[in-house]
Amino acid sequence: MTTPTPESNSSDLLTTSSSSIVKSQIAALQALQSLLPSDQAPLLPITIEKAVPLPPIANSAPLGLLGFALVSILAAVPKLENRSPTDGLLFVVALFLGGIAQVLAAVLQYYINNLHGATTFALFGLHWSAQSILLFARDNNELTFSKSPDSSEAAVYYATITTATIMLWVASFKKNRVLCSALFFVIFAFGFDVPAAFGHRWAEVGSAIAAIAASLIALYMAFVDVVNEAWGTQLLSVFPVQQPQLDSK
Repeated sequence: MTTPTPESNSSDLLTTSSSSIVKSQIAALQALQSLLPSDQAPLLPITIEKAVPLPPIANSAPLGLLGFALVSILAAVPKLENRSPTDGLLFVVALFLGGIAQVLAAVLQYYINNLHGATTFALFGLHWSAQSILLFARDNNELTFSKSPDSSEAAVYYATITTATIMLWVASFKKNRVLCSALFFVIFAFGFDVPAAFGHRWAEVGSAIAAIAASLIALYMAFVDVVNEAWGTQLLSVFPVQQPQLDSK
């Protein structure tokens, strides 16, 4: 016959105490249930209803693609003309079409579980939002950050965003060939901005040409999505990548 130890006594005491608490809570719920009208839902047992599925939404990719294309083409014009973007049109387009439109498209792409599309639109949308703030500050000398960015800092930034675009480009190999081509030119658009930050004219021209090429492809992708959905059939193609068929033998 074993003698109960102090540890076993304390364990039994805790078990008895917790059991008493549970019983008292159940009794309180049952007493409260008796005070409610009979047509009310019972408090016990507690049931969890299934979440109501949200309705489907439209494809937000054309909105983001149009915003990217318009702001990229507009930003390429001053580079080709070898002048600074001093007018207010680029600021407004960069803020709303390049920034807000692409960020909104990114949020909706997250909703439909498209990680690649959401990351792409969020990256480029936030980039153009930052560029619009820099344009606004450049035209307002009273702001503390009204000076142009340092060449080294700008080069590091463009090198970093070029690396991020390469990541998106590699991931697009599993998507479609048109998207892959667009990101390919975006890599050169950002990549040429690295030497352009140090004042190299040839790099500015190369960045502008690559940005225009990427924008034209983005316009085509938006056109494909809108037209195919409107007609209810695949009139145009983005040339999706064929997935390899696994041998079942």
